[in-house]
Amino acid sequence: MNPNKAICYFQSGGPTAVINSSLYGVVSAYRELGLDAPLYGAHYGVEGLLGDDFYDLRELSDEDLSLLKQTPGAVLGTSRKFIDLNNAEEMGQLNRVIEKRNIGYILPNGGNDSMSTARKLSLYFQKQGMDVKVIGIPKTVDNDLYGCDFAPGFGSAAKSIANAAQDIVLDAAALKKGRIVLLECMGRDAGWLTGSAMYPPKGRRPDAVFLSEMGFDVDEFLALTKDTFGARHHAIFAMAEGLPIAHSGDAFFDHFGHTTREGSSDVLKQIIEAKLGIQVRVIRLSTFQRADASMISKADQEAAIITGKRACLSALEGKTGFMVGVTRIEKEGKVSFTYPLVPLKDVADVVVPFPKKYIGSHTEMAPAFYDYLRPIVDGEVNASFDRGLLKPLILE
Repeated sequence: MNPNKAICYFQSGGPTAVINSSLYGVVSAYRELGLDAPLYGAHYGVEGLLGDDFYDLRELSDEDLSLLKQTPGAVLGTSRKFIDLNNAEEMGQLNRVIEKRNIGYILPNGGNDSMSTARKLSLYFQKQGMDVKVIGIPKTVDNDLYGCDFAPGFGSAAKSIANAAQDIVLDAAALKKGRIVLLECMGRDAGWLTGSAMYPPKGRRPDAVFLSEMGFDVDEFLALTKDTFGARHHAIFAMAEGLPIAHSGDAFFDHFGHTTREGSSDVLKQIIEAKLGIQVRVIRLSTFQRADASMISKADQEAAIITGKRACLSALEGKTGFMVGVTRIEKEGKVSFTYPLVPLKDVADVVVPFPKKYIGSHTEMAPAFYDYLRPIVDGEVNASFDRGLLKPLILE
């Protein structure tokens, strides 16, 4: 450990309900070690690092630190910027900031693309002979990170979706004759979140689930829709935003070249109403499923805090080129988690598919999926409220 070197933490990619809990973990580790060197939080992710735009995280009060654990979004600001190691101007700018601020440790907090950025930075510093350690902190509601039994952010999003699905099903059951509801869930490449809508018990879950991994046949979908609505006079379907059909958001791309996958249900609504003449309501949980701080899972928050702490401590121990992973341990009917270091070369640009063993039928997920999900979504956290609202931390 070089106690004179500054630590830089930044948030990257889509925010979650617990990404700020990882920041809580970083700050907690820093305080427990009694360090004096600066602890920076880059404003708007890697853009803040490149632009010399930082918060001094040493100024956080004890109350601020506590509020991080119940604040959704990314309190420091986030970005999806692609970093180009061949851009001499950009790399020169990075070098100047590192030297000016005497930064020796960088902790990127994000998902697949963010871990790719972390790996690039780690390799760059090693190639340049710069004494800068990089340790990644996992985060993604998509739950498709290699080295993670579950990625911090997923558990709370899954819990929010499961409860929202249950609410919608019970609301629909109150009407003698209703409509078809398409509940569209996030998940660009994997069906983890959509499958979570089926977590409630029978009678409180959607009538059917459609994952991208199941493939999709419009004629079969219409037949099931007609039969379900005919039998019950309403139908609730959980739909993956990444279904292999046309999307209303296909024309839009992010900085990493990914299409905006929202909008599959808009297309299906038009098809159902045209072919079957049944009224359809699309409910797109969208940002809410990842920003619902009222449904933070205890296991999810704990994982976020521990991965933040472990990343900070590992970097200070001199390790670099790793991400903190999450491993499940099952013993005597109880589930616990450990947090090993995983090489970034194994994580970067790798998307873990939804396991086939978890895919059941359109009407029910496989029993193994419910066993997997239970310890991740179970458990509540205490939170403070102000005038009926969850109290967040807002940095000026």
